[in-house]
Amino acid sequence: MDTAAKSSTYRFVSNVALFGCQISQVLHNFASLEDRVGYDFRDILKNLDATIHVLNQLSSLIGVDQQQSSLFCDEGLKYVETLAEECSIAINAVKVIAGGEGVNWYSPKYWKSVASVDEKGHKVLVVPELDEVALFEGLKQAKKANGTLSRDSDPADPGSRLEELQLLLLLVVQVVTVRDMTNKL
Repeated sequence: MDTAAKSSTYRFVSNVALFGCQISQVLHNFASLEDRVGYDFRDILKNLDATIHVLNQLSSLIGVDQQQSSLFCDEGLKYVETLAEECSIAINAVKVIAGGEGVNWYSPKYWKSVASVDEKGHKVLVVPELDEVALFEGLKQAKKANGTLSRDSDPADPGSRLEELQLLLLLVVQVVTVRDMTNKL
């Protein structure tokens, strides 16, 4: 894969991590100010933070790979892009649901891609500027309406999807790290 494509993947993964980090900060601020938040809310937050951390690790590895040209093959970078896009979808669903916009995360409108392809064929994240105040107010309204931010446990919720994606991303990090270590022997 050429340097421009690696650079594009690097930017995309970094932007997905940044998008998740912005949402995570609002959710952490809200959780710290509230008396009670449900365990599943905390689990979603934990999975969101862990996913962001692994996305940042991958972004760093891709940045190093731009200089070394040996850590990622073309298929590996495409796989990382695909996983990052799936993360962006789940992160957006967390934002929508936590903000009180929708309690039914099965709705297809919450699971659509927030990435698009530019004129050069590279993926770019297409999300509106995050209105942190509106998200915080949505969290307050959702808590007021439900008495808690807990949601029913469901394996199809965005937190569970983030956990699955985080494990897949972590596996990529481990494989790339082992490859780097064996190249140095």
